[in-house]
Amino acid sequence: MMYKKMRSLGTMMSLVLTASMISGCSIANPQEQIDAVVDSGESENSDTQTEEQVKVDTKDGIGSSEHTNILSGDDGSQDAPGFFSDETGGEKEDNTDEKLSSDQSVNTAYNVGGPTYKLVTKEYSIKYDGDVTFPENNENSKDYSNGILFEGVTQSVLMDEEWKDIYPELYKTLYDQTQNVIEKADGWANSTAEEAKAQYEDSAQNGYTFFGPFENTDDYSIKRSDNTVLSIYCFNYEFTGGVHGIYGASGQTFDVESGKELDLGDVVTVPEEELDKIILTKLHEIEEYDGQFSLAEDGLKSYRYYAEFDTNSDVHEYKYKWYMSDDGIHIIFNVYEIASYADGMQDIVIGYEEYPGLVESRFIPEENTGYCRREDIPVWKKGNDSDIHYIHYNYYPTDYDDMDDEMISAEDLELVMENGSSAKIGGGFSIRRDRGLKSYRVGTPEGREYIYVIIPIENDYYYLNVFDITDGSVTYVGDQGFHYLEESIYGGFDIDTLYSNPDNMHFGQVLNSLGTYTCYGSYKVGKNGMPELVSKEFHIAWKSEEAYSKTKLSADIVGEDGTVLQSGVTLPVGTHVIPYKTDGETYIDCKLDDDRIVRFTYTSFEYPASFKEGEVDDLFEGLKYAG
Repeated sequence: MMYKKMRSLGTMMSLVLTASMISGCSIANPQEQIDAVVDSGESENSDTQTEEQVKVDTKDGIGSSEHTNILSGDDGSQDAPGFFSDETGGEKEDNTDEKLSSDQSVNTAYNVGGPTYKLVTKEYSIKYDGDVTFPENNENSKDYSNGILFEGVTQSVLMDEEWKDIYPELYKTLYDQTQNVIEKADGWANSTAEEAKAQYEDSAQNGYTFFGPFENTDDYSIKRSDNTVLSIYCFNYEFTGGVHGIYGASGQTFDVESGKELDLGDVVTVPEEELDKIILTKLHEIEEYDGQFSLAEDGLKSYRYYAEFDTNSDVHEYKYKWYMSDDGIHIIFNVYEIASYADGMQDIVIGYEEYPGLVESRFIPEENTGYCRREDIPVWKKGNDSDIHYIHYNYYPTDYDDMDDEMISAEDLELVMENGSSAKIGGGFSIRRDRGLKSYRVGTPEGREYIYVIIPIENDYYYLNVFDITDGSVTYVGDQGFHYLEESIYGGFDIDTLYSNPDNMHFGQVLNSLGTYTCYGSYKVGKNGMPELVSKEFHIAWKSEEAYSKTKLSADIVGEDGTVLQSGVTLPVGTHVIPYKTDGETYIDCKLDDDRIVRFTYTSFEYPASFKEGEVDDLFEGLKYAG
């Protein structure tokens, strides 16, 4: 007997609204989710809640710790410190509200095409820690979770630090939103794990099968980024028991200058009724069979630009789910909203100038500008794609590929276009089947278009492979090796770069001139499509945080822009330095505890690196080397 146990309506409402509150991205229309449960005829019995804490085993290697659900507000703990914090747990001074004045030093951000951003991520894998076991000889009572209650990925987006003084309002908006995610994510994960635990034990004790683990996974990407707007695409998959999981998407679009999150009504000039006519026309253009979107006309009557949704009244208005990309405004309809689950999500695009006057002029991108956005390109095993007529990858399997259900083992990779044009690259790789390959579609002002695909290799390195897909045909351009830029922050979250600006893409490398550190430079799309270094200034990400001088050292005091403010300063023994920037050849800039920046000049940059006073390993204690 298959075990089915659905949340109560109140619990489902809590989950939908809480997910929206944490991430800032509203995925589902709550009433439609409720209607879908009621219409399915599945049980509405509420799950038993337990107060026992669940240990979090994070995949990022931070370690296990006990958490309670801080969303409930009853854990008795103080608020978590800011994720950029000092040693005492207090937040650093926040100057994001200050305006950029004319006498401030020039910011070092490469100011072309808009600011750059990074992705904040935490992965969860919460294991069952109780004593209940499943019977060994009961075919109707099995554990398909391998003892894992919950797996998930929580994400948020931050602006890179070098843009903080140029766009302080948006920096603060994203910072505050990410802080909220960090403070509440563990509670959300543990709350879901507790529900899974109750179902797990009930299944084992009553002869049912546990179809787990429960899952809640975010996948965020930037679809448009320039000096006017930032538009984020938020995809989410959730499984909490039952026949299948639920997936959906939404968007968040911000005014870069003011930091305000935009409503669709801020961007278009017509009333909802006029927009709905356009949406219906677009839906009929992609209709695969008669009546596929027959519910759309009535359903759209409840959509509003500035919607109100009150569960305690009859006011059930829904916000449009939308985002902006280089090709126009996209409107999203998730499963059950205008069609069946089997019909899937719908994503329609309205070109910026397809309907003259529809879009406010300031939101229409300038002509002949480049773009860089995530492209979801599926990966198929060679030979299994005969009926596929959209852009995809084929991988050529190794002899070990069929031996592992979780990992793809490939010898070669091939990019295939909609028209059948293809290009193949050699070199083996291994990736998780459920993650695929991270790809970007990159366009230049000259009209050339490329696919950038990241293929991971050992020790946190990867190859960036470049395909030229201009005019629909594909040729392979080449590859370049880089290092992932992940760094850990408060709460076990990791930060990695998000590519959104073709004139300012951050790619990383590893250097060893003051301990081991990862650093990133700014690159643009070169004439042949390969990344081309823009500036010789590299920002340092992961580094030795506890380096102290063992002797007096000579250095220059410099400003944020690298201007020498005071030369030949002598630093005393015991000076604490944190690597900050480098040119990768002659100098390294470090932050002092008083926030001044000092520049050390090398006599030899290669390991063992040296200043004029001697080798750096003899000059500092606390340096860390990887490998």
